[in-house]
Amino acid sequence: VIGSGTYLDSGRLRNTLSDITGVSPTSIHAYMLGEHGDNQFTGWSSARIGGLPLLDHPKLRGLDLDSINQKIARKAYEIIEAKGSTYYGIGMCAAIIAEALLNNTSQVFPLTHYVENLGCYMSWPAAIGNSGVEQSFDVKLDSAETAKLDIAVNAIKEACAKYT
Repeated sequence: VIGSGTYLDSGRLRNTLSDITGVSPTSIHAYMLGEHGDNQFTGWSSARIGGLPLLDHPKLRGLDLDSINQKIARKAYEIIEAKGSTYYGIGMCAAIIAEALLNNTSQVFPLTHYVENLGCYMSWPAAIGNSGVEQSFDVKLDSAETAKLDIAVNAIKEACAKYT
């Protein structure tokens, strides 16, 4: 079982970072992680650009990272207000995910899937192919990000407990 998770918001994050740094979004490796929505967060400490830590990029020094995170989390509401829905963006994501599954690409996406060491379904980087999730990656987080992850895990487990 997989879901689109934070794939769309991770794309929005990379586009925002591209606007700031002047580097193509496809060369920025950064993910929104956790529970899609209120408890999603950016894995800043694991993010890379050109093989180097993203936060070492000179154009990111001194920026308010929390405001960037909030901007990404609120983007869907802006789109709904402007267009009435966000179905084009998620439709494109669904098509790309389906293509990766059907063509067995082993491409990595931040998708909702069962993350064994967290004990729940979570939006987390995974390589997908014909058999679904082929690999789930252990993302290294700093202590603040780990605390945000714990909040997301607990929120998901509490929501699931209501229905079991």
